[in-house]
Amino acid sequence: MLDMGEPIRILDVVRTIISRYRKDIPIVFTGLREGEKLHEDLFGVAEHDERPLHPLISRVAVEPLAPDALGAELAGWPVTDRSYT
Repeated sequence: MLDMGEPIRILDVVRTIISRYRKDIPIVFTGLREGEKLHEDLFGVAEHDERPLHPLISRVAVEPLAPDALGAELAGWPVTDRSYT
């Protein structure tokens, strides 16, 4: 995972883009949809951030997850990469 610096608000990005077009473009706030989040959790509670190669590149050791443990929504998907085993 790469350290990308400080987060940037989407609203600030949108306002910058609109200002470059010099047009009056309305911004409509629709709210969160089901399943959407305001922020991402990059590491689990039991996971530890390691940066052995470079201070801006993180990696986390995690236990392999068996394909049959992924749930019914992914059942039947072909497994093309078995490098996790």
